[in-house]
Amino acid sequence: LKTDEDFANADKTVKWCQGVEERLEATKQQVLGQTADIEAVFRTMDEVKAEARKIRLELDKLVTKQKETRKEEIVQAGAKAVRAHYDQINATMGEHRIQPPQSLVLDLGGAIKGKKSLASMKDAVDTAVAGFKIAASEQAERVRANVGVLEMEQGSHGVLFPDRVLLCATKTPEDLRNLITARIAQAKADQEKRDEEKRQREAEEAARRESLGNVAAGAAPAPTAAV
Repeated sequence: LKTDEDFANADKTVKWCQGVEERLEATKQQVLGQTADIEAVFRTMDEVKAEARKIRLELDKLVTKQKETRKEEIVQAGAKAVRAHYDQINATMGEHRIQPPQSLVLDLGGAIKGKKSLASMKDAVDTAVAGFKIAASEQAERVRANVGVLEMEQGSHGVLFPDRVLLCATKTPEDLRNLITARIAQAKADQEKRDEEKRQREAEEAARRESLGNVAAGAAPAPTAAV
């Protein structure tokens, strides 16, 4: 049970077995009272009916199980292809690695919802995989663009961007550029404020020392006249 044809043949067999059961039951009713050895006829028919039913139930169960297995294989193959694409991208991303969506398998499983044949399931998953690959490539390009913006705009202010990995992963280049400008401007303003406060403290300290010096000079005793 691998291909759609395999499953179709199995479904036909299940229906055939069910038809055998139904026809035997109908025949049993028809021959009732028409033969002397009716018990033997019924016994044989019941045995054939039971065997057909056994085959039908086992095959029906196998078909259901194998369909689920094949569906899972299709989804997992798609997820593997997406992850391989991410790995290929991340080979050149350094600390700025990107990650597949955590809902990847669920999303691929949703893509085959309502599909009847294995071929249609595979087509749906292939389409979804292509979409994930495109999204990954676009995300990587955006991150690379942000890395370039950060290297160009931050200058000697790298210490202001300890969250550079997160910024490059979540911002657009324009938003990142504006944020860099704002942080540098704020840092300069904070430094100027600290410098001004330092100058004020130094001036106050100088004035205090001068005041203390004047007080000490005024309190000194006058020199004694010579006899």
